[in-house]
Amino acid sequence: MKQFQFSTWIYSLLLALLLAAQSADAANVVRIAVPPSPMSLPFYVAAERKFFEKYQVKPELIGCSSGQECIEALGLGKADLASSSELPVMFAAYEKKPVSVLATLVTNKDDLKFLVSHNLFSEGRLNLAGKKIGYVPKSSSHYYLDTFLLFKGVDTQQVIKVPMAASELPNALIEGRVDALSIWEPWPNRRCKWGEAKSCK
Repeated sequence: MKQFQFSTWIYSLLLALLLAAQSADAANVVRIAVPPSPMSLPFYVAAERKFFEKYQVKPELIGCSSGQECIEALGLGKADLASSSELPVMFAAYEKKPVSVLATLVTNKDDLKFLVSHNLFSEGRLNLAGKKIGYVPKSSSHYYLDTFLLFKGVDTQQVIKVPMAASELPNALIEGRVDALSIWEPWPNRRCKWGEAKSCK
């Protein structure tokens, strides 16, 4: 089953690259903006194993800190393709900067996490009222923050939302600039392993 899923990712990626190559330069270099997420793995595997050489497509991977930043790079003409979750695509449409979705490479039910510092727990109960929570605006981080608060019965007006770039989030909790984070992998897993967060939900 896993082999089938991986093959599906690669074929979807190949289709997207071939479509993008139609509008690329003569050398068929396709610039792909990818965030530092496990879900970007198919791009790196395809590039490493040179899956597209026989199609004369040369993928150039451009790193960005989040899917939102990748979509922005696409809109600015700095990339031909971008990897992102659905939310940045939706906001791009609202802002009249629509993009086309060519393929879905992966779905994941456990990619987003809500991390909190040790001092938010009182007698085993989580207290978020009046606390600062870091998130990435107009991203899956933003959506998950509101969903998590709703699930916990916390009014979104009772917390202090702190918007920041994805690249800032990993150290924000350690430095005390925020009390909690809404963020995607691999950052939550690393923070939990290092013991820098009390809870990873």
